[in-house]
Amino acid sequence: MFKSTDEGNLPGEYSTFTLDRYSSETFQGIMPDSGAAGVSTAGEPQFEALKKLFPSIKLDTTTAGQHKIKFSKGEAISQGTATVNTPIRLITFYIVPANTPFLFCIQDIDKLGVKLDNLENVLI
Repeated sequence: MFKSTDEGNLPGEYSTFTLDRYSSETFQGIMPDSGAAGVSTAGEPQFEALKKLFPSIKLDTTTAGQHKIKFSKGEAISQGTATVNTPIRLITFYIVPANTPFLFCIQDIDKLGVKLDNLENVLI
C-alpha cells in the first residue's frame, strides 16, 4: 500500500510516496541486504510485529546506541539488539526507530557462511 506525503516539490500524483508495509501489524520476514550498514538491522515496527508471533523475543537495551545506521534520508541510532532464531541460526539484529524490514546484512551473511543464490532467490 502506498501512502502519499506532501514532501517534495511535485504536486498531486507526482508527490513522494512511502511504503507502509513494514508496520507493527504483520511481520514481513527477513531480507538479505547488501547495503553498507555493516550490521543486521530491523525497524521497531517490524520488531513489534515479530514479538506478536514470538513473545519471548526481547529487546536488549544494554546495546542501545552501539550503531548509527545511515539511510538515504538520514540516520537512526540503534535502540538495542534482538537475537532471532532463524532456520540458518541465531542472528542478532540492531533495532532502529525506522519503518524498515528485518535486513540480514552481507557481513553477517559472510560471517555465518551463508550463500545467496540470486537465481533461485534462496539462502543456502
